[in-house]
Amino acid sequence: MASGSVAVQFFNQTADALSQQQTSLDQQVVGQVNTLNSLAGQVATLNSRIAQLEAGGGQAHDMRAQRTQVLEQLAAIGPIRAPEADDGSVRVIFANQILVEGGMARSVSTADDPVTGFNQVRIEMGSTTLDISDQLSSGSLGGLIAQRDTVIAGLRADLDALAFEVASTVNAQHQVGFGLDGWDDMISVWRDA
Repeated sequence: MASGSVAVQFFNQTADALSQQQTSLDQQVVGQVNTLNSLAGQVATLNSRIAQLEAGGGQAHDMRAQRTQVLEQLAAIGPIRAPEADDGSVRVIFANQILVEGGMARSVSTADDPVTGFNQVRIEMGSTTLDISDQLSSGSLGGLIAQRDTVIAGLRADLDALAFEVASTVNAQHQVGFGLDGWDDMISVWRDA
């Protein structure tokens, strides 16, 4: 019986550790979305300043370099494309959705998935939001979501399957009427197992 409770304790502790890891990854997703919004706002501000300065005949080399650095930080978070417009601004396409257009940045948010309870990544689309989680196939945000939803979820499923297999094997052995040590029933008659 003691070894059975040790096995149960192992399975429970491992399941708890995996659950805590998923929760931690989910919280990191929220942090990355906050960083993403800050960076998108910086690009929109720089776009406006670059367009205004260059429209007046000025040179915006320093601001362009700064914007390039911010775009590189955005690219580290997730998949972007940033084609330049005639006025010197860039349109930032993040996860196949327009994130920044000229001096305007759309808001990205998180919302609980009704099935998993974990955060979906959503982008503002007028008066509603669109789930873009599945479009995040690269970058730190995509990596966090993949670890949370695929890697850790897979490990939890494997752990459940292993626990079921152990319990089924032990139950089958009990149904035969032998203990694992070869003793039969409560009368302690030894049998060659």
